[in-house]
Amino acid sequence: MNRLLALGALLALSGCQAGGNIRTLDLSFGSYESSPAVLTHLSFEQPLARTPEMIVASSADVPGTLGGRTNSASVLSPPTDTDGDGAWTIRAQWVELTTDKAWTATAVVPLDRIRIDENVAVIGIVFGPNGEMLIASDEPTPDPSGYRDAARVCGSRAPDGDRAWRLDTDRFPEMTDFLDPPPPSVRDPFCPAGETGR
Repeated sequence: MNRLLALGALLALSGCQAGGNIRTLDLSFGSYESSPAVLTHLSFEQPLARTPEMIVASSADVPGTLGGRTNSASVLSPPTDTDGDGAWTIRAQWVELTTDKAWTATAVVPLDRIRIDENVAVIGIVFGPNGEMLIASDEPTPDPSGYRDAARVCGSRAPDGDRAWRLDTDRFPEMTDFLDPPPPSVRDPFCPAGETGR
């Protein structure tokens, strides 16, 4: 919980109004079943900034997963649309636990593709294999019929951020909960494992 509070304090520096009728940001995180990760950097409408590290693990690519594609929700002040382009630019950096590889990605998310429920903008950031970052804005349904993809991009390798977080059980005692049994192999990745994936 302390990590989410610190993350909220950092993002609140982006501003306190998004314009229009958005007054609150409901932010959550998830991953593909094959690609649990440690989030290390995140920003909205600002240059990429370091955040308190947190494990991101779910089964976003498994249809009908109980609880949906994301978890760890936090209610925050929304960022300001700094350049007035009707979109939020979301930047993130994370490390795949299964490969120790760091990735960075930038997604421009049009505000008209974000679900707004009673002045609350709903965003889920999902990390997939080979640098995939999916920005979800799902409806609260018990099945995939409510899934809404606001943006989906393939990021780039960030070798300076590579780290074997999976071995750091002193920092994350719960690490074994996410890696035992081992996550399944990657299936039909959206982002190909090409030159950027090495």
